[in-house]
Amino acid sequence: MINGDSYINVNFYKIYNFHLTKNALLTIVITKNKMDNDGGSITFNHNLNLINFVEKDCVEKAKYINAGVYILNKKTFDLFPKKDEFSIEKDFFPNFPSHNAFVYKTKKSLYDIGTPEKLIRFQEHIKFEKK
Repeated sequence: MINGDSYINVNFYKIYNFHLTKNALLTIVITKNKMDNDGGSITFNHNLNLINFVEKDCVEKAKYINAGVYILNKKTFDLFPKKDEFSIEKDFFPNFPSHNAFVYKTKKSLYDIGTPEKLIRFQEHIKFEKK
């Protein structure tokens, strides 16, 4: 599952293999907060188990943030909130059992492309990098 308002250039094959190796129900890709992004704040332990997930409501600048890329085991869908509409980041991830949830750390940069202005800025950035 991928959020549509951000971009990160990650190796999905490596993430999927990590997910399988951990026998995870949920894997959330995270990155260091290099550009003061407003992504969800993530804390995890030395085994990369998800400890805490707070979506964009944190007061402090987060060290690691949600990159908007997730792998969910099909069993995970049975745990979704029983309502017609919900936010996976606000209503589901914060309550997920940590022993079955892991984070995959990447050093790749996360780009917010959620507004026309930010998308244009990203497009300019990509053009500059290709030169």
